[in-house]
Parts: sequence; structure tokens; C-alpha cells
Amino acid sequence: MATRIPTFDRLKNPLLRALKALGGSGSIEEIYDKVVELEKLSDEVLAQLHDPERSTLTEVGYRLAWARTYLKKFGLLDNSTRGVWSLSGGVRDRTREGWAQHLGDAGWVQDGCRLITALPAWIGFYRCPCGR
Repeated sequence: MATRIPTFDRLKNPLLRALKALGGSGSIEEIYDKVVELEKLSDEVLAQLHDPERSTLTEVGYRLAWARTYLKKFGLLDNSTRGVWSLSGGVRDRTREGWAQHLGDAGWVQDGCRLITALPAWIGFYRCPCGR
């Protein structure tokens, strides 16, 4: 039975944890390696290519790229240098109230369930009242 590849939204928390473990920033390769380590992804999962006819990019790498893109839209990541990603400046210092304000201002509250579950516990945020 094939092991399922985590969806891009399920990779958001591991990506943030990986960046935290890397000291707040890392290259795409460093982040990929740390996520693989933290999530204990199997060789079977890592061997699956996104588009074997066009590139050697793995499906996990492709989904991590989308996770980075969404986390940047949320205001959690920066990539001021090509190929290097970092936790945005306010991520470490923001309070729960600060996150609620930030997300409301950014228009993300309407998609609260998915967004809130994407935020890691170390940010100090909370889960959606619906329990997800």
C-alpha cells in the first residue's frame, strides 16, 4: 500500500517548525531536509516526482513550495533573497490578540478553520472554536 504524501496545507506547520529549528531562516533545500527529518517522511513518499517528464522535483518539494507561498501570503514568511526563506519579523513576538488583529486585517478570518489550524502552537495562537 502506498504511503500518502501530505497535502500542501498539512505541510505548513512542519515548514514553520523547520524554520524555527533552523534558527529562523534557511534555503529551500535546508527547509526540505528539515521537514523530511521532522515528519519522518518515508523513502517511498520522497521518491515520488511531481512531473517526471519535465523535472526531478519531488511531489513533497512541490507541495512545500505551495506551503511557502501561502505562508508568505499569511504574512508569516519572507523571502528577501532568492531561494532563502525566513520567518517574518513579527512572527516570534506577536500575541494572540495581535494575530487575531493581523488575520482580520488581512481578510483571512473568513477562512479561519483552515488558517488557524495552519498556525503552529509556538506562535501562541489558538484553534478554531469549531474544534478543528
